[in-house]
Amino acid sequence: EEIIQGNIASTFRLLEAIRLSGKPIRIIFTSSSQVYKISGGKKPIRESDATEPSGLYGVCKKAAEDMIRLSGLPYTLLRLTNVFGPGCRPNYNSVVATFCERAVNKFPLNVNGDGSQGRDFVYIDDAIRAFLLAGMREGDSQSGIFNISSGKIVTVRRLLQTIRRSVPETQVVFNREADAGGASYCCDNSRFMKQ
Repeated sequence: EEIIQGNIASTFRLLEAIRLSGKPIRIIFTSSSQVYKISGGKKPIRESDATEPSGLYGVCKKAAEDMIRLSGLPYTLLRLTNVFGPGCRPNYNSVVATFCERAVNKFPLNVNGDGSQGRDFVYIDDAIRAFLLAGMREGDSQSGIFNISSGKIVTVRRLLQTIRRSVPETQVVFNREADAGGASYCCDNSRFMKQ
C-alpha cells in the first residue's frame, strides 16, 4: 500500500494540483532502474531499453512515469539505481545500510545465493547532485529520461570485502539455496553526463 500510495496516488494528486493551478511546471520525478526489463548480462541498460518491471515497486514507478508523460507537462525522469549513504534505512531500502548496521552491531550478514549477484550502487550525494543539475536547467521545455547510476556492477562479495576492511570480525552466512534477487545489472549514465 505504501508503494502504491507513494508513487501512483501521490503522482496523480500532484498532476491534478498542477493542472488546477494553470501553471506549466516542469516535473522532476524520482524513478527507478526497476522499471526496466532486467535480464542480466554485462551490457549496461540504456534509457531506450525495454521497460518491463518484474515487481510491484517497478510497476508503480512505471505507472507514475506514464501519468507524467501523458500529462503534457515538461518533465525530467531520473531513473536511479541502488542509492546508498546517509539517510538510507537498514532492513528497508538499502542492502548497504543493512549490512553496515548489522556488521557494526556484531550481527552476521545474511546473503541469499553465493554473493556473485551484483547491482549498480550510486552514492546519495551523486544522486542529489543529479537532481540539482536537472532542476537548474533554465528554460528547458524538453522532456527527458535519464539513468542516474555509477555504470558499474558491484557484487555482494565485493561489498562484503569492503565492509570487512572496516569491521574485520564480521560474520557472513550464505543461504545458497535462497533466491539471490535476480540478475546482475548496471545502467548506462552517459546520456545524463552529456547534458
